Amino acid sequence: MVSVCCHRVRAGEPPLRVLWTEAKVGQLFSGWRYLRRLLCGCIDRMRPRCAFVLAAATWAGAAGCSTPDDRSAAPSPTTTAPVTSASTSPATFLCGMDTRVPNPAAPPYVGHGPHLVAGGAKSTGVSDLIGSFSVYSLPLEWRADASRAQLVVCLGGVRKRDTMPIGTCEWDIAEGDVYPATYTFEVYEAKTGRSLATFPIASSGSADASCPPTVNVRPGEGRVAVAQSFTEQTLASMLKPFVMQDAG
Repeated sequence: MVSVCCHRVRAGEPPLRVLWTEAKVGQLFSGWRYLRRLLCGCIDRMRPRCAFVLAAATWAGAAGCSTPDDRSAAPSPTTTAPVTSASTSPATFLCGMDTRVPNPAAPPYVGHGPHLVAGGAKSTGVSDLIGSFSVYSLPLEWRADASRAQLVVCLGGVRKRDTMPIGTCEWDIAEGDVYPATYTFEVYEAKTGRSLATFPIASSGSADASCPPTVNVRPGEGRVAVAQSFTEQTLASMLKPFVMQDAG
């Protein structure tokens, strides 16, 4: 009789004993793949949980079971790692109240100028001063709503350029100081969101012209920090090459 016994180490589980008579072995020898899988699987589970007493070790060798040493020498199977491609689509954001970038429905940036422009303050912009930009500060013949614009100009941020204020602002329930500032503008192709340019504009307006008509303040916020304004002509001159050039 051939006896194969696998003792499980885990507590509470009874020993697993599998008995094969010689007649049974002979009967199943034609199905050696089944026995080979059974014995080899048990050997695999031997380390470190099982201990074996195998009286028919020579039969196991004939069945083709590999020993731990044999397995370490065998070549490992080749696996193919999944290939992931990074998306090239730009993140969606707003410039102004209703100009989404990118806007797949917008006309392409091709052909002769002028190429119409929409825009406003960027929804993801970062500023440490109160500053503003409206597309209405651009020449009339350049302006368009978001459905017809080929270009989008965004105010990406307003940063304080000097700690010394150039003047003050007063409202019904608040007061503020006007600081020299740097405005960062970004130009995008409306349809694809492709970035075309980023450029700074230094403030140059008077303190009175820089004070916005209204501000939002919280109780106890203190004085409001306002950005000195820039001239519309400066922005128009920076945008003119993108508006007037042949594109595509």
